Amino acid sequence: MAVVRRSVGAVRGHPAEPAHSAKQAAEHLLELLGSTEVVLDALEHARHQLLELWVLGKLFLEPAQLAHELFHLHFLCHLHEHRL
Repeated sequence: MAVVRRSVGAVRGHPAEPAHSAKQAAEHLLELLGSTEVVLDALEHARHQLLELWVLGKLFLEPAQLAHELFHLHFLCHLHEHRL
């Protein structure tokens, strides 16, 4: 886009305004960052829901398996690690 603008400016006999194109580039980057934030928020929400399902699955383990998990602190470490 900036290349086209420079070409049009050169044809008209006006130099391209670097400050103006830099401002547009910065605005474009801010728009991209906003979009990226929306996607990352959605992924974080999905990750949290999957983690909750994993915890529920752990809670419904057979008693012997649950005792084994608790004995080795795997279950408690995961809960603490994910602040649940």
